[in-house]
Amino acid sequence: MRRRLIIVSLLVLAVAVSHWITPTDDYGLLALHMLWRKLFIIPIILAAVWFNMRGSLATALAETLLYLPHVVLQWNSQSGEYINQGGEVASLWIVAVLAGFFVRREKIVLQDLARSSEGALLALIGTMDARHQKRQYHAMRVFAYAERIAQELDLSPDDLNILARVSVLHDLGMIGVPDKLLSGPVQFNGQNTEIRKHPLIGYNIIHRVPALHEVAEVVYAHHERYDGTGYPRGLSGDHIPFLARVFAVADVLDTLTTASPHNQAMSFSKARQVIESERGLDFDPLVVDAFLRVPESEWLDILQRLESRQSQTQEPAEYVKPLDAELIG
Repeated sequence: MRRRLIIVSLLVLAVAVSHWITPTDDYGLLALHMLWRKLFIIPIILAAVWFNMRGSLATALAETLLYLPHVVLQWNSQSGEYINQGGEVASLWIVAVLAGFFVRREKIVLQDLARSSEGALLALIGTMDARHQKRQYHAMRVFAYAERIAQELDLSPDDLNILARVSVLHDLGMIGVPDKLLSGPVQFNGQNTEIRKHPLIGYNIIHRVPALHEVAEVVYAHHERYDGTGYPRGLSGDHIPFLARVFAVADVLDTLTTASPHNQAMSFSKARQVIESERGLDFDPLVVDAFLRVPESEWLDILQRLESRQSQTQEPAEYVKPLDAELIG
């Protein structure tokens, strides 16, 4: 938000200063002077896209306050030119109102489409939860763990929002995996070719929603490993999206500390040792260091709070904020 505000402000000042300092006593320079005047609409449109109607009107007001003194000084005692310049100022306000109105309307349409698409995805997640009830609690725990690591890394609210959606959607590709591999006696591991397909299956579903492209990339990469031994693409190091590297630690933490048909639950102390031993191998050292800075007692507190909520939680994605215009825009 702050960066966008700075960009708009700098554009307004750049156009205003350029317009002020360009002489009008030569036909070529006069043409350039008039061009700068027309460029005042660019910051207004940009402000409308980023800040809606309020932003476009505020930008038009700022430009008017910068423009009028120039009119008085440059065209002093030329009443005809005052009328012309007044028309220029009026055009800025017309553009501000129209841009704010149409951008807002377009964002509402995009929001509706995005929410409809996300609703369809959550319906699929609901189907999976009906088959495997414990999966929704896995999503809640993984997000809580990923959120805590993200806070230690000082990640942005937008990153937290992406991690929340990844927590809900990361195993969506499991819808194409036979039930016997998920809940039966068959060993669940990354070597099974059917299991290794689920990040790609999930990606192919999720990336069709424009507002979830970043989420899709993290889902696609959440089983990649820092040393390049993961799947499905064998990415390594910085080639793996950073949020996928954060999510991988949280995902494994929950897998290690939760009992399943395939393994017994580890203590958090033992799980910390396992994750630390994979520093620079399976996991990004920066993320592991952030994870280790959180005391074991805090991880236990997080788990206990979540367990107390499980009996009250009906929706697998109730902790995920709705899509908004900021995410879409």
